[in-house]
Amino acid sequence: MTVGEIAGYAASILVFATFYMKTMMPLRIAGILSNIAFITYASIEGLLPILVLHSALLPLNLVRLNQLRAQLRDVGAAAVGDFSIKPLLPLMKPHRMKAGDVIFRADDPADKLYFLATGAISLPEVGADLEPGTLFGEFGLFSPSGRRTATAIAKTDGTILSLDQSDILGTLLQHPKLGILLLRLITARFLENVGEGEQPDIVRDVDKVTDPATTPAERAASETKSNLRLWATVLVVAVTVTSLGVIFGPSFYFYLERESAVTTWLDVAASPIQGTIVSSPPQAGSIIDETGLVAEVTNVYADTSDRLRAQAILENAQAELARLQAYQGRMQSLDQEWKQRTDDYAAGFRDNLDIVIKGLDREIDLLRQRVGLAQAAMDRKVALTTSGAVSESTREVALRDLLDLQELLVAREKQLAGAQLRRRLADEGVFIESDGRSPDWAYSSRDSIRLQIEKVSADIIDAQADIEKASKDLEAEETGLSATTTALVKAPPGSTVWVRIANQGEVVNVGSPIVEWVDCGSLLVDVPASNVLAGLLGEGMSAQILIEGESNVHEGAVLFTRGPGAKLTDRELAASASGHDANTAQVIVKFLHEAKRKACPVGRAASVTFPQVSVFTLVKALFRMN
Repeated sequence: MTVGEIAGYAASILVFATFYMKTMMPLRIAGILSNIAFITYASIEGLLPILVLHSALLPLNLVRLNQLRAQLRDVGAAAVGDFSIKPLLPLMKPHRMKAGDVIFRADDPADKLYFLATGAISLPEVGADLEPGTLFGEFGLFSPSGRRTATAIAKTDGTILSLDQSDILGTLLQHPKLGILLLRLITARFLENVGEGEQPDIVRDVDKVTDPATTPAERAASETKSNLRLWATVLVVAVTVTSLGVIFGPSFYFYLERESAVTTWLDVAASPIQGTIVSSPPQAGSIIDETGLVAEVTNVYADTSDRLRAQAILENAQAELARLQAYQGRMQSLDQEWKQRTDDYAAGFRDNLDIVIKGLDREIDLLRQRVGLAQAAMDRKVALTTSGAVSESTREVALRDLLDLQELLVAREKQLAGAQLRRRLADEGVFIESDGRSPDWAYSSRDSIRLQIEKVSADIIDAQADIEKASKDLEAEETGLSATTTALVKAPPGSTVWVRIANQGEVVNVGSPIVEWVDCGSLLVDVPASNVLAGLLGEGMSAQILIEGESNVHEGAVLFTRGPGAKLTDRELAASASGHDANTAQVIVKFLHEAKRKACPVGRAASVTFPQVSVFTLVKALFRMN
């Protein structure tokens, strides 16, 4: 509990005590103490109207207390001295009387107390005459029957004063000495009536209470001196308290009780696009979940023409690629057909060569046999020619046949070698006709198909590049469109929603705040301070923080200070201290070693003290400035 609160509660208890008191002396003392407590409370809290009020009530209560003490002294003196009725005269009603007038008769109802101002009154029943300055009629007022015990008759013209019975009780409260006087008068009348005749000695109007120890002049001088001393004391106390409250009250208020507030930095989660909020933002006090999602904003009126254009380009490129791939497939199928056909031709070509080679082999074998037979016949013809058995022409014919067969054998061997070569080349995929040319089925038709396949393959690569570019363009357009049509407003996970500014269904612009959020794990304290105190504080200086409702003192450190013209406001801070005004400085204190809390204390009142700035240091600085 702060000093200001303690003083305020003490003042409230003392005010209640004044209503509880049954006697005036304790009531006045309690009132004086409550005035002092209220002056302390108002000085600390900076409440000028209460300070002025109780600074004025304090001397008034002191005066009333002094008057009460004087009344008590007068009552004590009235028991042994004389009493002046002058204070009662303004309360009494005057009546003119003439000689012979009956003031009251015996057995009449007693409803007034009388005072004889001038003239003379006779009491026939007791044989007594009353002189001016005498109270009478009191016995019947307080008798059990409430009736007069004697008759009062005016002996001469004169004036009497009367006080109604209804006013007597109130007068007794204002003038307690009257009660003592009436008690003594009634006692004396009673003793006189029963024959023990002691005449009342309190029958004369004396100006002052007689003190046997002093003379009236000395008593008057003493009372005057006492009153002057009292008023001087009251004046000094009032001036001192008021001056201290006005001059130093605000400064000490900022030192002892600054009405600080726990706060933290205030951040805003704003919409990055223009649109409508389609999800419900979290309520104030909610904790942001691990996704960090605050709201989703959608703009149904965003321009989609660029995205549609990019999508059309991509679809055209994809269609062109599909066409080229289909054409490539057809060419490849045709190539496969030509390949199969070529393979069939090649197999037939090789089989034909095999047949040719086999035929040549048999023909060559036969030719070799024929050459052998022709050689034998030639040899016989030569022998017969030598013997003269046959003619020379016969030998020449045999020789010519032999040479023809040998020539044919060489030709066939040559043909066989060529066929064998072509057969080996055919196994290697090289097909050569007997005349040295390549067959049409071997290369010309398939080369054209392969050229078409190569061309369409290149076109497919170009189409794929076009599709890749169109896809990137479409992705860029969709990203840009998404950034302008749908946006997720986020805040750090674990942060606390401080204020929900916009609701679901509202239309927002770019930068419009959706919620304000705070990080309750990074707490600060906004401390209003005097310029003197702010000047004594430096960055990093220690501070002790007591949060309202807690008993633990938290360690802190000064983060920075700002003058009256540069204070942080609710644009930067989640909560501001209530003690700020146009002349206060600002001290921002950060918590050190702050543990996790179940509830966020931002906005709660706090009291902050700075151990490194003593009261003596502050007072010296105040006097240097003043």
